[in-house]
Amino acid sequence: MEGRQRKHCHCGKLCRVQTSWTDSNLGRRFLVCPLGRNKGCYFFEWFDPEMCSRSKDIIPGLLKNRGRLEQDLAQLRGIIIIRFRVDYVT
Repeated sequence: MEGRQRKHCHCGKLCRVQTSWTDSNLGRRFLVCPLGRNKGCYFFEWFDPEMCSRSKDIIPGLLKNRGRLEQDLAQLRGIIIIRFRVDYVT
C-alpha cells in the first residue's frame, strides 16, 4: 500500500484495497474487509483523498470516450483482417 502501514478491519483481517468505478468516486481506492459484508464485517475506509469537483466532472467523460475509441479500433481491426483475407488469401 505504497509505504503506508497495513490496516486491519474490525475482525482483525488485513484490509483489501479496491477501486471505486462510480461516477462520483471514479478511480478512488478504498479499504474493505477481505471477508466482505456477507461475513458480517462492514469495515470501509477511503484510502485515497476525495477528488476535486472538476475531476469528478471530467474523468467519467474521458473514460466513456476511451471506451468508444476502443470499440472503433476493434471494428477497424476486424475490417482490416477481412480485407486482408479477401485480397491476399483468395
